[in-house]
Amino acid sequence: MSVALSAIVAIPAASTASADVTGTTGSIVEVTAPASVRMTQNGGTSSSTDIIAFNERRSELVPSGVSVDINLSGTYDKDHQTLNSRSIQGATVDSYLLHWQRPAPIPAPTDFQTLAGSITFDSDIVGLQVLEGTLDAGDSSLGAFGTTYPTNDATGGARGLDFTLGLTPPSNDQVTLSADRRTVTVRFEVANIMDQVRVVTEAVPAVGPTGPTGATGATGPSGPSGATGDPGATGATGLTGPTGATGDPGATGATGLTGPTGATGDPGATGVTGLTGPTGATGDPGQTGATGLTGPTGATGDPGQTGATGATGATGPIGATGAVGATGPQGPTGATGATGNDGATGPKGATGAKGATGARGATGPTGPAGPTGATGATGATGLSTIYTSFATGANGATVIAFCKPGGAAVGGGTYKSVDGTLLESAPVVGTTGSHSLPYPFGPSGATPTGWAVRFGNNGGTTYAWVLCRG
Repeated sequence: MSVALSAIVAIPAASTASADVTGTTGSIVEVTAPASVRMTQNGGTSSSTDIIAFNERRSELVPSGVSVDINLSGTYDKDHQTLNSRSIQGATVDSYLLHWQRPAPIPAPTDFQTLAGSITFDSDIVGLQVLEGTLDAGDSSLGAFGTTYPTNDATGGARGLDFTLGLTPPSNDQVTLSADRRTVTVRFEVANIMDQVRVVTEAVPAVGPTGPTGATGATGPSGPSGATGDPGATGATGLTGPTGATGDPGATGATGLTGPTGATGDPGATGVTGLTGPTGATGDPGQTGATGLTGPTGATGDPGQTGATGATGATGPIGATGAVGATGPQGPTGATGATGNDGATGPKGATGAKGATGARGATGPTGPAGPTGATGATGATGLSTIYTSFATGANGATVIAFCKPGGAAVGGGTYKSVDGTLLESAPVVGTTGSHSLPYPFGPSGATPTGWAVRFGNNGGTTYAWVLCRG
């Protein structure tokens, strides 16, 4: 048998990562969509060390007949097999495929190896396709353009994860959907057939560019002012400016009569400062003596009449601005003024960030059907579906498991509930029923339709199974 082998080429995440993938761990490597993810012997991409992950479709409207096997967070494996499928018809989604297939020479069916890792997205995960039938049904609408899929390959139901197939020993495949629905973690156990999981995420719409800003209209008249807010706290006092020039002196009042001067006695203790008497008329100013120390301030007398205001001194420098007081409550909005005439168009501003993509428009009417092409030659009828049938019987009897009418046996086996000696295990030709030996196994070249088994008579129940195609 000739084998077509395709080498896997990992692309650095910085150059090919889609906007939706935020990181990977373990053996998962993000790549561009490969030419094929079929079986290795059919030319599919393969690797000894990497589970590849690649984007298949973006913003795809899902047609009828497409569903996911897992849509609830949790771990699914041989000990947790309860799936929760649901249809995703009508949703707009992105899709990604996780794929691992070992390279040639093709390993034996029992030569298992395991790889594991996780992949995280920046949008929520709608669900996972993990069974062969679900993956096959999604290839046409969710698969990458230009990539060939194993939709019709004879994988025996093992294209997806195998923990639901009832294998002996049980498969160690496992998948976990995180509680925040952003991360998928897988453990792939692979021998001679690949493991695949399709991750379906909510679509991240593309953002279109912002249109140019329109010209600003003329400002309308201001509305009436709102009520004044409470005054803010007083700011700190600014530095004192220099003293202004002295104003012209006021007119001198008449001098009062001077009483005789008494002899100066020894100074007594300073008495309590009396109230200040009324201010007498101002005498002629004497020369200014040196300024003495300031004594304690006496009680303020009644203010005299204010003299005429001298000329204003030069303004000192402005003190530092005090802290801004709290803003008063906003007054009611004034009525909107009439719109002024459009001003001249200003220069085009820089292009803004992309705006969100608008909702998907309604589907247009279907165009007229094109002419029907010529009918191709009819291909030979083949048998494509693989399934199993089972039968049980008493110990010592020949137990036969038959295929459905029209089916062909391609393998079979047996199991006994207690130890026993296997006397017979072989394909048979027939239609139905259990028979004692001898049984017609059919002439050479005949198509077998079942599988017969028999143990020595030592108790227990005998189980027979047949692997059928058709």
